[in-house]
Amino acid sequence: MKPFIKDLRRATLKGAGMTSFDVLTVGERVGILGDRRYGIKRKPASTPDEWGPKGKFYVAMNTPVMPAEHPVYNTGLAGPDGMSQLDFDYLTELATRIGVEGPLAVLDTKGKFNLTDDKEPYVSFLNLASVQALDEWLGHEINPARFRMNVWLGDLDPFAELMWVNGYPGTYEFQLGEVRFRVEDVCERCRATEANPETGVYDLPILAALEKMMKERGYAGSPKRKKFEVMGVLARPLNSGKIKKGDSLTFL
Repeated sequence: MKPFIKDLRRATLKGAGMTSFDVLTVGERVGILGDRRYGIKRKPASTPDEWGPKGKFYVAMNTPVMPAEHPVYNTGLAGPDGMSQLDFDYLTELATRIGVEGPLAVLDTKGKFNLTDDKEPYVSFLNLASVQALDEWLGHEINPARFRMNVWLGDLDPFAELMWVNGYPGTYEFQLGEVRFRVEDVCERCRATEANPETGVYDLPILAALEKMMKERGYAGSPKRKKFEVMGVLARPLNSGKIKKGDSLTFL
């Protein structure tokens, strides 16, 4: 059994719904190119045009409708990297849905960095067998999209990926497609996982379920903060290149 990429996901707008791709480009300095390029500022005056923690933006953690959003882009207004800009009319409608008066303040990274939850250029990896294990433990079908991760892996035992994190930061390396990765951390989860990506409401106690299940499994907690609410891992790309559906993961 050799783990492989079952799906690839990218969210151009931070917090909004993710799109499936057959191929994604990884940049050594930014992670997935085009991922979390835009962010909607919650407090524009105090949020500069630079990386900031997710609490400074409208995301699933604080605005449950966000993961159910499917942003509209103006293909006639491409940025310097060739990526389309968010459509103004769409942003006006979004402001109404999330209860903001007036136009939304958008941070556009212009591809220089990604607005992921960490300043590092991490790519996130989700083991679908781990999601299935939580599904069975909770007794409720769980959409893997709740976890908002870039690479969905098949053909792994449940939570086998946590063994790849041998401390913080970890040193475990693997090859995937054209890119070599180093697994540096587990992914500690927040309330964003409790927002349904189809309905835009908080509807499942994912955090409490994860904590209880992982303790029952004997998990010692995340290496950095000893958290039990974990799902997936974060890996640093050591070079730039493409990854595609079907690529197998080769341990180094």
